[in-house]
Amino acid sequence: MAEIPEEYVKNRIFVIDKPCGPTSHQVASWVKNMLKVKIAGHGGTLDPGVSGVLVIGTDKAAQALHYLLYDTKEYIVAAKFHSNVTREDLEPVLTNFRGDIYQLPPIRAAVKRALRIRRIHKLEILDISDRFVLFDVVSDAGTYIRTLVRDIGDATGIGAHMEDLRRIRTGPFTEKEAVNLYTLKDSIQFCMEGDCSMLSKISRSLDSVFTTFPSVVVREKAESAIAYGANLYRGGIYSSDPFNPGDIVSIHNKSGVVIAAGKALKVENNKPVVDIEIVFVDSKKYKKIWKTGQ
Repeated sequence: MAEIPEEYVKNRIFVIDKPCGPTSHQVASWVKNMLKVKIAGHGGTLDPGVSGVLVIGTDKAAQALHYLLYDTKEYIVAAKFHSNVTREDLEPVLTNFRGDIYQLPPIRAAVKRALRIRRIHKLEILDISDRFVLFDVVSDAGTYIRTLVRDIGDATGIGAHMEDLRRIRTGPFTEKEAVNLYTLKDSIQFCMEGDCSMLSKISRSLDSVFTTFPSVVVREKAESAIAYGANLYRGGIYSSDPFNPGDIVSIHNKSGVVIAAGKALKVENNKPVVDIEIVFVDSKKYKKIWKTGQ
């Protein structure tokens, strides 16, 4: 039986609808084994009991998923309050949880327990039935939704805990494009038998990670220099979206392919404009077409 053509699996993004039960790491490992790739990583952990959008990248695309930490995530949350609650009870309390909030990671969290600030961009009630409330939450990456529900319950004086949670969006990737593991397995099987149309349809390019960030198109000379580890200077920019110091910026060549990503710096004479953090292209494919010191 034929192997999967490299262009369908290398440096690709797969939006998986994670089921309840396995860990995010297990799902990424299964995808890695199914695709027969060397590297596969996920863009944001979901607890075993949580379902929804789990973005998985292969090879260089796995590195790109780091930038999803700078984007928002959206959840549908089922909370159970410890006595009946009404919209009138909740709305004044929710006002205090929109915007920047302080959170202390749970004891079981795999991060240092230090007070952190996270932004709640959206917190809306979708439905209420006696003690049960359905929320739509858009938050910064790294927000603990279980902790958010508990804190809301404490603020009402009633108490509450999270009953169920589903992630419906991670950055630009939504549940509408997510596929389950069975669909991925079928698409791989079809591809190995000669029909890769389904696998092509359900995968995304590395570039798709950066659709919500400003992009910069660079000249050929700058493209080569970046491939060898240089930062981006103003003279190397061919065209650009507006961006500010501190913004994450994706770097593209004139063909529209993302070649690198980094953080924008303050524009100063003879200083880099973008601090390149990750290069996605192989420097061996480029000739050194610049002179040292220029």
